[in-house]
Amino acid sequence: MEFKLWDTTLSLSVTFEPHLPLAKVELSYSTFGYDEFMKNPVDVPEKYISETNLLVNLKYFLERIVPAALESGVTLAMHPDDPPIPEPLGGAARILSTLDHFGAAVQVATE
Repeated sequence: MEFKLWDTTLSLSVTFEPHLPLAKVELSYSTFGYDEFMKNPVDVPEKYISETNLLVNLKYFLERIVPAALESGVTLAMHPDDPPIPEPLGGAARILSTLDHFGAAVQVATE
């Protein structure tokens, strides 16, 4: 299967072998081109979400998942926005693109 997002193409192939306990996954990708994206930026008004609302959602999620992760010995991590640009993409704010963003996320996670 192949996904196209702006000028980034992600190809994913999953093969299940009945006699093996795991699936074989092959993945390839091409990179995001900011200049190419900005020639025709995507705008999805029904998907608009502010940085404030994303942080509220993150806090809601962490309040529920962190206790279970701690109890189970699971380590949680957060991946930076990809691509790491601070302005919204398609109307969705970015909350892990800058050092200030990470500071706000850590503050939310430790409140």
